[in-house]
Amino acid sequence: MSKILLGNILTAELVGEGARYPSEGLEGIGICSQRVLWGADDFDIVVLPIAPAREFAEYVTDLTQTDLQSLAFVETPVGYPGRGTVSAACARNRSFLAQFGELAVEHKVSKVAPYYFDQVAAAISHAARVAETTPGFGFADEGGVRMLNSKAHFRAIARAAGIPIAEGVVTTDPDHAADYAAQEIAAGRAVIVKQHRQCGGNGNEVLHPLPDDEAIGALTAVHLSSKHEVLWHLASNWPRYSDGGRERVVIESYVPGCLPVYLEFNLSHDGIQKFGRGEMLMSPTNDGIAVPGGITEISGYEGFRTDALKLAETVRSLGYRGFMSVDGMATPSGPVLVNEINVRDGGSTHVHHLAERVLGIAAQGGKHIVTKVRHTDHNFSDTRKRIEANGLDFDHAAKTGVIVTMAVTPSQKFEYTAIGNSATEATEFATALEEEFHSA
Repeated sequence: MSKILLGNILTAELVGEGARYPSEGLEGIGICSQRVLWGADDFDIVVLPIAPAREFAEYVTDLTQTDLQSLAFVETPVGYPGRGTVSAACARNRSFLAQFGELAVEHKVSKVAPYYFDQVAAAISHAARVAETTPGFGFADEGGVRMLNSKAHFRAIARAAGIPIAEGVVTTDPDHAADYAAQEIAAGRAVIVKQHRQCGGNGNEVLHPLPDDEAIGALTAVHLSSKHEVLWHLASNWPRYSDGGRERVVIESYVPGCLPVYLEFNLSHDGIQKFGRGEMLMSPTNDGIAVPGGITEISGYEGFRTDALKLAETVRSLGYRGFMSVDGMATPSGPVLVNEINVRDGGSTHVHHLAERVLGIAAQGGKHIVTKVRHTDHNFSDTRKRIEANGLDFDHAAKTGVIVTMAVTPSQKFEYTAIGNSATEATEFATALEEEFHSA
């Protein structure tokens, strides 16, 4: 049986109503959503805000050995906030939804598999008459996925399960936040302020007591030396932090020198399957992943794995089905503090799909991988030719080299995945590519 893949990477439910969209523009987000192609099987229906160029679709399906001719591509109608996103208006667009009835029968669809399960995914499930056969539909249809992707709700779930997390508070009161932040800063410790419906470090801000302190995991850092400065800063920025007063704000003690790591699972009717693990590369916010990266070297790995599985079991018991990642911070002293959960496809999901389908191995082992987004002055075809001319193109026999995992966006960015038999070899491929292309 086949599925409907929905590339709804950017939704108001996921990032907040008042989110600032990426500078590369919404069409670039539409290209990013094409990463879901790495999980496509024969006869799937692929729903995207921007249909992939034929050349990129052929490239992906050739590597995954998927029959491109068997796939059906549906481009979503344009609505707020613009071309490049799967608009919430799709859930009310009768002509858009109507086509899924016939397509679902023709392709023998049994479920909808979205990047993120929102109201559009629910509407498509009903239109395709697969709501009852889509795993976890009842929980998702009632907004359960939105609840679990909240950083504020995560802290409550983690504390209830006894999972180690950073010290902090969740509040709707800027004075409460200021009291906590001022106390930490007076003690010489930094804090990180998080918009609880953002991802990839977007919306985060580090407030620290000393100039030039480390600020990994946030777009901006602010030096505040007194309680008065803390009060003024939080009061003046509270509308941004709280999404115009609609959301709670998370403020936590910032632990410097941490290694960001993750574990990814697939929660199904049969249980919990490990799907991948790795290190998140930060510069200062998300700059790619390394698989397995430094996660295998941290002293607290076994404890982190136990905690991550406990969280996955909790989430599965609530009724969620689909991909889930657990992010952690391996502290210099040893323990791994769990940072958040992402109940959706993540920035690593397509890479682990690639690892299983192209390399023929489980995502957790066998090869070493580095994935990053970089700038190119060329189109997809010429970018590939430059990679090949430098001897970096993927070698099908050795199963090493560079794969282009995301087509070139309107702002001239593309994503590459460098694969080696060792961490050193994967890094050498990535370094050679970095020398060939400009950094993002």
